[in-house]
Amino acid sequence: MAASSYWPLWQLTISRMRVFYREPAAVFWVYGFPLVMALSLGTAFRENPKEEIRVDLVGSTREDNAPAEPSLATIEKSLTATSHFKIFKSPKEDWRKRLQAGKTDFVIEVAADGSVQFWDEPHRPESRLARHAVESALLREQAKSPEPTVKHLEQAGSRYIDFLLPGLIGLNLMGGGMWGVGFVIVDMRVRKLLKRFLATPMRKSDFLLAVMCSRLFFTLTDILILLIFGYLVFGVSSRGN
Repeated sequence: MAASSYWPLWQLTISRMRVFYREPAAVFWVYGFPLVMALSLGTAFRENPKEEIRVDLVGSTREDNAPAEPSLATIEKSLTATSHFKIFKSPKEDWRKRLQAGKTDFVIEVAADGSVQFWDEPHRPESRLARHAVESALLREQAKSPEPTVKHLEQAGSRYIDFLLPGLIGLNLMGGGMWGVGFVIVDMRVRKLLKRFLATPMRKSDFLLAVMCSRLFFTLTDILILLIFGYLVFGVSSRGN
């Protein structure tokens, strides 16, 4: 055999790698778990749900018992011109409970004299945003101005997976340094294995370098697998140095 086969650092590194690959649980947590996390979280937050603003329309009756339908119809027509409004015809006695329970975001009440009252829930951000959206839609309809075209910025680096993948890589680096180097040495000391290694003709530096080199190999392969997985599944590209 070649003389390099007996190099202590090489032999110790190979032994650490063999011990690792003989542990299925360790292989899963290093290689399998990051892929499962990237696939599950990247898929769950891949697309944002469509914006939907729930608005209740409540009409009061006039003094002559004629319902105030013209005003309600005008408001409903103005709101339904925008796709993200969902209109409910709520009974007069139920809209307070619906607004308080969060079943609707905003209430428009047309009084008997034709006046319009807005009701929101000031402690809910969705209700305040719904009020601004309704006011904007009604003002735009009164001014007869066309609805502006909305475009979404789809730039690399702004998606959830673009932040998740570097986070998983950093988590693996931290976990590998803590559990793959520090914990391994402590565990070997607890199990009396360090004494056996010290009884062999090896240098302490070779033993420590072997642990670090084996962990570096596992970490680099894990990073490479994550980058390839992110590129093939989610189209995540690496930019910069």
